[in-house]
Amino acid sequence: MRHNPKRVENFSAKFGINEPVFVLYDNKIQEGVVRQIDCTFKMGVSELETTILYSLELPEIKKMVLFPEELCFGSKKALKDNL
Repeated sequence: MRHNPKRVENFSAKFGINEPVFVLYDNKIQEGVVRQIDCTFKMGVSELETTILYSLELPEIKKMVLFPEELCFGSKKALKDNL
């Protein structure tokens, strides 16, 4: 049985393009900038599972990295409080 893929356009991300976020990278708190947002959907046991991934530019280390939304924070304090 073949399934037709469906396009899902309505998802809510915590951060937007060009917004600053704080992440723990290489055991240091880094401030990054959201450059791309990707969202994947997978049918779970009882509901649709959503995964939001951010492509972040980390200027201090001159690198682009991929982080899941749950590991991105709006401030250093929020990140530290989560550790």
